[in-house]
Amino acid sequence: MAESPQQASRALVDLLMPHSSFLVRAISFFCLALGTIFILPLFVMLVYDLFLWIWRLSLSLFSTQGIDSVPAPAPSDPPSSSVATTATDAQGQQSKQTRKRRR
Repeated sequence: MAESPQQASRALVDLLMPHSSFLVRAISFFCLALGTIFILPLFVMLVYDLFLWIWRLSLSLFSTQGIDSVPAPAPSDPPSSSVATTATDAQGQQSKQTRKRRR
């Protein structure tokens, strides 16, 4: 019966003082988690950046093929409205400058 109290106290000491292997594993897990918190987001951002770069590159390759297939306007075609507006604005500015010179 003398062995019972010793076994009880030994169990209490085992609960309060974990084995060294458990302590080493807990510290290792903590360091792994801490390192992952800082490194994993950087890795995810790198993969995301590469994905966006490849996606943009593939879109630019396919979009230039679509632009090249559109026929260019013939020189005999009338100018577009934006070109006509620009030409009209330029003439208006020239006439204003000549008026200022005459004064």
